[in-house]
Amino acid sequence: MNATATTNQEPGRVKRLAMFVFLGLPGAWLCATFGAGVGAAIAQEEWQWLPTFVLFLLAGTILLIHGTRTSKKLLFVFVFLPMPILTSLGYHLGQFGNPLSFPLGFIGVLTPILLYPICRYYRGRAEKGKGQELSQ
Repeated sequence: MNATATTNQEPGRVKRLAMFVFLGLPGAWLCATFGAGVGAAIAQEEWQWLPTFVLFLLAGTILLIHGTRTSKKLLFVFVFLPMPILTSLGYHLGQFGNPLSFPLGFIGVLTPILLYPICRYYRGRAEKGKGQELSQ
């Protein structure tokens, strides 16, 4: 057996569970916490904290992608990432009496419902195109 040969085997159950626990869950926590921080920083106009929150949000996104093994399905990040940002932004704007607070919070709650079918559609198109390339 050649040591440099690569295999396309799925990781075992223990490795998948370990990836989810040690990468996926901390990534989800970082996305939720710092996504809410981005929304709060925008609402309260604390621009000095925004780059820090965005960097931690990106780090959480990378962990979440690798922990859930969706590195080839990046559109799924856009399904769940706007939710903590928009709901937090809506909540904090509501504290200041801004009329945009309810629509932003409501859109934040609806984004997974609205964007998931779009992601499924494009994923299906990509798989269909990949199948046509292989048949040629």
